[in-house]
Amino acid sequence: MKHSSIIIFLLFLFCSSSIKAEDLCPDQTNRNTSEGQVLSILVHTGDAVMFSAGERKNNNKMACSKVENDWAFSLKTPTGKAMYALILSAQAQGRKISVVGTCDCSAWVDRETAYYIYTK
Repeated sequence: MKHSSIIIFLLFLFCSSSIKAEDLCPDQTNRNTSEGQVLSILVHTGDAVMFSAGERKNNNKMACSKVENDWAFSLKTPTGKAMYALILSAQAQGRKISVVGTCDCSAWVDRETAYYIYTK
């Protein structure tokens, strides 16, 4: 009896801790967002771009995202290259941008990946 209680407890822990990003972010209603001027841009080895822009507007920060208010994307895709051009242009012109996240850290291990970015 004692062993079955332990197994049930361990299964509970496993199931309760295996929440995936898709569970938190199945549609745009739960996506993380931020708005503001581009404050910093870092291009890193491996075609990753990390940047910050304003403050996050909600508290759905992903567990993998350790750097407050920072985002990342990859330059390996045409979309990533367009995002890079957009944040450079916005920073140079002093324009605000809005960022919406993907709810994962696929572009850089400790920053949420940007799903899309647009200027204000």
